[in-house]
Amino acid sequence: MTTQTKSVYGRAFAYGVLGAFIMSVLLVLMRWSGLTQFNISMFLGSMLTQEFTPSTWVVGFIWHLFNGGIFGLIYAGVFKGIGNANAGKGTLIGFVHWLIFSAIMAFSANIHPLIPSELEEPGFFAINYGAVTAIGALCLHLVFGYVIGNSLEGVIARNRKIKRSYKRGYA
Repeated sequence: MTTQTKSVYGRAFAYGVLGAFIMSVLLVLMRWSGLTQFNISMFLGSMLTQEFTPSTWVVGFIWHLFNGGIFGLIYAGVFKGIGNANAGKGTLIGFVHWLIFSAIMAFSANIHPLIPSELEEPGFFAINYGAVTAIGALCLHLVFGYVIGNSLEGVIARNRKIKRSYKRGYA
């Protein structure tokens, strides 16, 4: 693995964590303003702890950040595959990411031990938490994709130039 490839994936993981952090902050603001009751950190954390405590939130928050890093790596792989990255392509991939999130939410009752006894089943697009939550989840995933696409644009472009230089024998 070349240094440039390591750089792409290292940055992708870091920006994925940043994107997940931004999503978490925006979701907290949505909850504080009364737009939604959905709490991704508590949702994820309670899957593991099977309780609702401050440490549950911390576990879920860390899990969400790690997931962001993993999705950042997936986005980077897609960008490398198509040969470039930008905010628009990132936003488009964010839309696909939202569709995947929505499908997982639809079947979360099968994997979350506290649904339906203590948590409402989110349903497709998390619609059971309200239309604003569903639209908010879409917007949050589009923001995530924008962050990753915008952040990796220059790195992917440099890698493409370096790769062409090696093929031509200039490096």
